[in-house]
Amino acid sequence: MRVVLTVLLLLVAACDATESQKDVLQAALSSTGQRIDTIVFAPDLPEETRQAAAMLYPVTQQATIRPANGYDFPAHHFLLESVTVSGATAKVSGMFGPVPSARPGVALLACGSHMVFSLERESGFWLVGETSTTVC
Repeated sequence: MRVVLTVLLLLVAACDATESQKDVLQAALSSTGQRIDTIVFAPDLPEETRQAAAMLYPVTQQATIRPANGYDFPAHHFLLESVTVSGATAKVSGMFGPVPSARPGVALLACGSHMVFSLERESGFWLVGETSTTVC
């Protein structure tokens, strides 16, 4: 009985963590106003974060992305690198495409838009605060 109760409590905690990450991710990405067709998982993304993202958008693994139509990483894709939730604060980091393919003999000065979103939970809602963007 005690083992069953422990397993149930762990499952409830995992579901709560996934649901919280889903809410954080939804708040962060909707704040950009950008169209997102697919979330791409960074290789070391935890399973609960993958599950949270899959509740919101079509998803794929980074290893499945292949250069096409002059781009190494397509437009309207978001490479999800991390989602962390700690109490009433959270962070989401990742990169929006497109990233053009390099051409021989031509310097490539584009690598996508890397973003870090800081969020706070107020009155039951996740609000996006400071957002940093690095475009190269």
